[in-house]
Amino acid sequence: MSDDVAQSGDAKSSAVLAGWSEALSVGSTVLDEDHRAFFDLATMLHNLDGAQDIDLIIQSSLSVLDEYILGHFLREEKAMRKVNYPRMAEHVLRHRRFQARVRAIAHEYSQGSKAVVEGLPDLVAEWLREHILRDDMQYKNWINDRVVDDRPLVFLAMEAEG
Repeated sequence: MSDDVAQSGDAKSSAVLAGWSEALSVGSTVLDEDHRAFFDLATMLHNLDGAQDIDLIIQSSLSVLDEYILGHFLREEKAMRKVNYPRMAEHVLRHRRFQARVRAIAHEYSQGSKAVVEGLPDLVAEWLREHILRDDMQYKNWINDRVVDDRPLVFLAMEAEG
């Protein structure tokens, strides 16, 4: 499948509900924890029906998602750089495309297009599942916790913005 995730609602909802599993482990505790956090955020967004202050929750979730993306992608990219990972350029490109998609959704939402976030939980979960299986698994034999920056994502996100 391409970076443009298929629009099959049933398959996408099942990705959110399936969440993270050992089959998605990339061999780094730190990176696996980041991936779990992405799936947890997607699940939380998926279960928002009927929540009070839903607009505030969605705005906060979009901010958290942006922070996760910045921090986690930098964490992976720093580890790839340390080991001279040969597929880094294409991996980083996939990161940037996803980041741009999520930022476009956040921008549209902030401009009043509330419906734009309806598919966000599915987009996050499905993209992440595919990205791990297609891209991250390729670095599994290259990267381990010794080369992964284990600082909290918020510090990595600030570094990425800096």
